[in-house]
Amino acid sequence: MPKRKLRYWALFLLLLLAGLAALALFARSETALRWAAGQAAAWSDGRILLKDVSGSVLGPLRAGQVIYRDQTTEVVIEALELNWNPLALLGRQARITRLAAASATVTNKPTQGPTRLPDDLSLPYPVTVLRVELPRLAFRGDDYETVLEKIAGRIDAQPGQYRFQLDSLGYQENTLAGEATLASLRPFSVDGSLTLSTALDQHKLVLPLHLAGTLENLRIEGLLDADWGKGSGFVLLAPFADDVVRELGADLRDIDPARLRKEAPEADLTLTFSARETQGRLAGSLRVENRRPGTLDGNLLPVETLDSQLVLTEDGVRLDGLDISLGEGGKFSGDGTIGVDSLRLRLETRGVNLNALHRSLKPLRPAGTISVTATADQQDFIARLESGIYRLALDALLKDQNLTLRDASLRARGSTLVFNGELRLDGARPFSATGVLQNFDPSLWGDFPRARLTARLAADGKLSPATEGTLRYHLGKSSYRNERKSRADPGNRF
Repeated sequence: MPKRKLRYWALFLLLLLAGLAALALFARSETALRWAAGQAAAWSDGRILLKDVSGSVLGPLRAGQVIYRDQTTEVVIEALELNWNPLALLGRQARITRLAAASATVTNKPTQGPTRLPDDLSLPYPVTVLRVELPRLAFRGDDYETVLEKIAGRIDAQPGQYRFQLDSLGYQENTLAGEATLASLRPFSVDGSLTLSTALDQHKLVLPLHLAGTLENLRIEGLLDADWGKGSGFVLLAPFADDVVRELGADLRDIDPARLRKEAPEADLTLTFSARETQGRLAGSLRVENRRPGTLDGNLLPVETLDSQLVLTEDGVRLDGLDISLGEGGKFSGDGTIGVDSLRLRLETRGVNLNALHRSLKPLRPAGTISVTATADQQDFIARLESGIYRLALDALLKDQNLTLRDASLRARGSTLVFNGELRLDGARPFSATGVLQNFDPSLWGDFPRARLTARLAADGKLSPATEGTLRYHLGKSSYRNERKSRADPGNRF
């Protein structure tokens, strides 16, 4: 080759290398990154906007805020950080070593009809994200906000399939971890195994979950294997339909409330629950059977069966036709609602055998109503029962760790007992109470000595760490086992 041509080729290669070097230097500059951010806005017709960018196109790349908007959705990402390997593009794939942000908010605007997925979710090239970190992800609408926290994991998008490795995803007091796959072509098959870590009344629960079905009809099954109960449950979801929950159910057995809470009575409960979407609402039934009923003084639960029709609404669960059977002890019937942070029950009985509840009580069958109303801030309990000459009334309020007995009374044949009081449920658990007895005969109510007591009582003290207090009383004309009593005491310690 002539020397002149060699010089031309050498000059061309030098210019090419210089151009590539200049391009590489430019790509590493923030100027190139700002240019690319501007081009992203232009290419997307303003739908994508990157603010306060820094770093370089070749990575690491940082953006103070990334905004995406279309007719139905707005996505705002705060403090985005991305690091990737540009050389992977030579192999026609993208390899992101870290994708992180301080938070992301997805706001959905009202639309007509359900969201329709495309036929193909495939990406142009395989994409691997080795590490995803997102402390907070919020989904918002006109009347809701759902917040997910502490999201971390890995994403592999290969031809025909996405693979997700979830190290953690938090929702309220619950955490999910596991693996799942998603087909990129319709019907978008889903398969996965997750673990749900949660707590129930201070008991830690680890529930294995299995995902199956498709992205438009997803079934999630779970198993319970705890020392207080066992069983299984499922939920069938249509995530992109107007009515997301299509069906759910559970079959639980060997449920013992005493293993959940020390102060609860013992029982051996079987619970069956099912509900299905019909005409835009979820409706179904609940049945609870107790294979070990008994009296409260035997530390057993007197309930034998509980049956109710259920209607799941946006506000919670409505209980219709609620029936609670105490066997020979009688029956309660009524209705109620259970919300996210509320409970309302109204029960009626034509006669409940008190002796079936507690063996020291007489087999009276008072009839009447019981109502329970509870919110996140307070709980109210009101009972009004009567049987012939007998009248029972109870009105109690629990609020801010303070139990107030507003009214409690027993009346029969001119024999009355009325008292009220307060008890703190925290700290030293201080209490105070006052009572009035008028010709009160405890033998009318149970297996107690015959008496006729007329007195005024007052007591105060504390229950923790040991019970102690002062009792003050004035005993009027009274008799105990046919012996007359009358005494005033300024105060006795106990």
